Amino acid sequence: MSRYIPCIHYSVERVLVRVCLVVSCIFATQVFASSHKYIVVLKSQKEIHPLLRVFARAEALKNLTDRVNSQTNVKATALKEVNIMLAEGSKEEVEAAVANDPSVSYIEEDKVVKLAEADNYGALTTNSPYLNVLGLHSSSLIDPNTGVSAHLTTKPANDDPIIVAVVDTGANLTHPFLEPFLYKNTTTLAGYGNDHDGIGINSGNVITDDPSDVYDHGSHVTGLIKTVRDQAIAAGYAEAADVQVLPVRFFYNCDGSLCGTTSGAIVALDYALARGAKVINMSWGSQGSDSYSQALFDVMANLYSNNITLVAAAGNESADTDSDPFFPAASSQNIPGLISVASITTYHDQSTGDLQQLMLSSFSNFGMHTVDIAAPGSSEYLFSGLLSANAYFPSDSNEFVPKSGTSMASPIVAGIAAVVRAISHKAHLADPENEINAAEVKDLILQNATVPLDNNNVKILANTNRADGYANATGSFDAAKVAVSSGNALPSVSVSSYTGLGNSGNSGTAGGCGAITHPGSGGGNPFGGNSMGLLTFAFFMVQFMRRMRYKMGRC
Repeated sequence: MSRYIPCIHYSVERVLVRVCLVVSCIFATQVFASSHKYIVVLKSQKEIHPLLRVFARAEALKNLTDRVNSQTNVKATALKEVNIMLAEGSKEEVEAAVANDPSVSYIEEDKVVKLAEADNYGALTTNSPYLNVLGLHSSSLIDPNTGVSAHLTTKPANDDPIIVAVVDTGANLTHPFLEPFLYKNTTTLAGYGNDHDGIGINSGNVITDDPSDVYDHGSHVTGLIKTVRDQAIAAGYAEAADVQVLPVRFFYNCDGSLCGTTSGAIVALDYALARGAKVINMSWGSQGSDSYSQALFDVMANLYSNNITLVAAAGNESADTDSDPFFPAASSQNIPGLISVASITTYHDQSTGDLQQLMLSSFSNFGMHTVDIAAPGSSEYLFSGLLSANAYFPSDSNEFVPKSGTSMASPIVAGIAAVVRAISHKAHLADPENEINAAEVKDLILQNATVPLDNNNVKILANTNRADGYANATGSFDAAKVAVSSGNALPSVSVSSYTGLGNSGNSGTAGGCGAITHPGSGGGNPFGGNSMGLLTFAFFMVQFMRRMRYKMGRC
């Protein structure tokens, strides 16, 4: 009997070793050979005449896609609108498939984007006192039943609008508060279908002509921009009537969840450029240096070079984005025309609506270098968030719903930027080259920020953003009117590349206005995201069983 027991241990050892190694190999295959999607960006061909450059890149894209599909196991799709190739396969397969191709600039993983809003309060209020903070409150325009600005009869001038593209989840196209305000056109763009009301993007970057809201987010964002516009008109800034919103949806339903990708965002942003947007709102993003996308940065830099003002939510992780960046907002330190917006929470008297206190929202990200300014993104008036259009109206009887987050603060600033640009545009119809440019819009809004002080004259928002304050709508509009009278030529402002922000945070953490995560992150491995855990486990099991066998004798 004394020699029988070690024989059992020895047999168990061999079985466990084999099982551990087999399981480890299975997980290793899933991790190291898993199928992901990658963005393959083509080189710019500056030496070619600009008129021929697009055709040359298009031909290179077609040839590359055809070759990869016919000669490799990688599934390639040409995104002709933006001259990039989407490749599906393992990283090693994709790199091998495009190796030595002279037309390829770089490859990066196509990250998945998911919205993750801050906690929203469910109470509806009879007023919107946060507008007082912006200097825009007009009681005659507040609907007593909803607490938001009434439906103004002043409709945008379709012949020459200032277009704000809301690149998001879409919009409720029939909502009575939004419908007159949405940009419509009578022409279509090649490759974008019957895009009279914007576009939608589905799985595989399939472009549709339906930008209807697939999640109650884009409609809310759009409604906040309209609220700023309406209040500006009521305050005497008639130019604001020219502001319209173009809904561009790059989120889509996937197996009951909300999905989007970096490549989808790139296509959506390019469409906004093609449609003539002057302001683009991006109420989404991701936390961590590893979430940075060079391809997305390049597209935003191109938008800025085309004089487009970009506005992005700073994120809802209560993090210092100077050390733990939230993209794309953190790129504001590198792109002069990009405004990163934090959220403030306002506290009001429950009977009068008068402002009593304000502070950085508990959920909001902050940063002296990577966040530019704050705006209302949460209100504690009767425990309510900011009211705006409901994506599900009229099937849901509530025409307006409350939401909180930097997702809500960002469109407030986007609306201000749009009115500033409308004021400048109207004043320079004869000399459009002297309109306020994207960088000037940002500087003007920051320079006219309200810097709140406590009872000891200490800045309440000190070190939370570059302006140490929050957006002042009327101050910005008045400054725009002064600025446009000067007739100064546009200054030249360069764009610098992102070079890192020090210690990175964890990539892929849930962002307050959206979270970019690596597709298939972790590979389903319960030992920490790769096969090393199981391999280590197998190694130690082998050593343990060998030691037991040594102590108890061999068969």
